[in-house]
Formats: sequence, C-alpha cells, structure tokens
Amino acid sequence: MTKVLLIGATGMAGQEIYQAATKAGLAVTAQVRHADKARELFGTGVTVLEQDALTLSKDELANFDVVVNAFSTSPAEADNHQKLAEHLVHRLGGDQRLLVILGLARC
Repeated sequence: MTKVLLIGATGMAGQEIYQAATKAGLAVTAQVRHADKARELFGTGVTVLEQDALTLSKDELANFDVVVNAFSTSPAEADNHQKLAEHLVHRLGGDQRLLVILGLARC
C-alpha cells in the first residue's frame, strides 16, 4: 500500500486531498500543527503527525512513498512556501515523490 504524508491536511485543499486519497485506499498520514483539529475533521482513526513541517527529518520522511505539500500560510509569511519546498527537496530520497499544491485566496 502506498504511504502518503499529507502536509497541511486540515487546510482547504488538504481536507479534499485527504478524503480523495483515503477513498482511493492510500495510507495517509495527516501532518498538522493541531492533532485535535485533524481528529475533529477526519475522525479518531486518522493517523496524525503533529509537527512543524519545517522540522521534518530525512528519517521521518523516509517512511513515506509520496509527500503531498498542501501547506498554507498567510501572505505575510509567503516565503515559508519556498523554505518548505527546499527543506523537503533536500530530505527526500530518489525513489520518493513530492507533489506541491499551491493556491491563491483573496486577502
């Protein structure tokens, strides 16, 4: 079974991706800042990694076949998108896949 780490699972895009991925039979781990919110949205059976995405180690990421980055932040901290992308690229192995989901909302 494909193991997926979904960064930002409780955000708008993350919620939709989580539902689609679990419905497709993928083993999804929801990386979030607040585990309680993930359990509220997805139920008590959700697998949660409660941690700042910028602190994910190479060893932690090695547990996943695919990393989906649906991270969201305020416009004032938009540079965190680049920081997280660089962080992930430098820690993923050659056989892992990285998908980055970016959106734009009115501010």
